[in-house]
Amino acid sequence: MTTLVRDTYPRRTNLGADGDGADFQCRLTAKWKAVGAEQVRFVDTPRSFIVLIKAGNNVFINYRGTWTDLQTLNNGLFLPQIRFFALPGFVRVHPGWHLSFLESFDQVVSILTNNFSCTGACQITLVGHSRGAALANYAAATLSNSYANLGSVTGVYTYGGVRPGNSAYQNAWNRKFKTITYNWWNRLDWVPNQPFIFYRQSPRLKMGNST
Repeated sequence: MTTLVRDTYPRRTNLGADGDGADFQCRLTAKWKAVGAEQVRFVDTPRSFIVLIKAGNNVFINYRGTWTDLQTLNNGLFLPQIRFFALPGFVRVHPGWHLSFLESFDQVVSILTNNFSCTGACQITLVGHSRGAALANYAAATLSNSYANLGSVTGVYTYGGVRPGNSAYQNAWNRKFKTITYNWWNRLDWVPNQPFIFYRQSPRLKMGNST
């Protein structure tokens, strides 16, 4: 899963994703097809970047973290909290990250519907780094709640993820996804404490299996 996260970033130091733009996408597609992927697709919007990979009945949806100035500004849009209807209860989420999610989600659904056909049910794994962890969370909840016909969400993996919602979000998430959610973070990393003011209830949300 760490390879999936790394490959969303087009850095020269990333041997799996050298270059930028079309060159990056071409190289990344060739890499994953060489190891058995049937389809590699990309969603690139001003506020998010997503790599979707299909191998057999397995689908991986990988959300990049902060990369552009607009995305940095989007991170600061943390008030007021907004309602998130894909989870039950008094669930509130970060409006900036939710906007990023909404901007790209229809394209994700279109790819799953029109390009990724599975024999039986697709097994969908969501992966996200930093702010991308919040978007991966929102996508997992929405796919499970409203798009079960596209496949089953079987895993959510986040790395250095931000706090996607309030304590009610955490509780609703764990009731539904705890056994398939895995979070990795460094105790010295400040990103999992973001946003500081918005979610005072908990220093870090304890979602799923945290390491």
